[in-house]
Formats: sequence, structure tokens, C-alpha cells
Amino acid sequence: MEPMDGLALLHMVRGDARFQKLPFILISADANTSMREKAAAAGVSLVLAKPFDTETWRTAIGNLAA
Repeated sequence: MEPMDGLALLHMVRGDARFQKLPFILISADANTSMREKAAAAGVSLVLAKPFDTETWRTAIGNLAA
């Protein structure tokens, strides 16, 4: 994702008080432990590793909406 990656976008979103509680799903082909830890520290709601199927997406959205 250019010109910034998902973690940079997450930091920008969480830096705005209006979006502190907005659910944020980070989708990545490189969802390694280090990236997940950085995302968790930045306030991500969920990390989904690519590839994923429709049911995984539905479950993720349902869990965030509950």
C-alpha cells in the first residue's frame, strides 16, 4: 500500500481522538509475530493474514460488531 503501510495508517487513525474506538482490521500477507505485536501496541482491533476465506471475514466482522 503506497505511500504508507497499514501500520502507518493505523497510527494515523489512532492519533485522531475521533477514531480511538473505531474498529480497525489490518490485513497483511506478512502477519508475523513482530508485526502483530506492533499492531496490537498501536491499537488494532484484529489482524487477518492473507489469504483468508469469506467465512473468516464474516466471523471477524461479526465479532467486531458484537
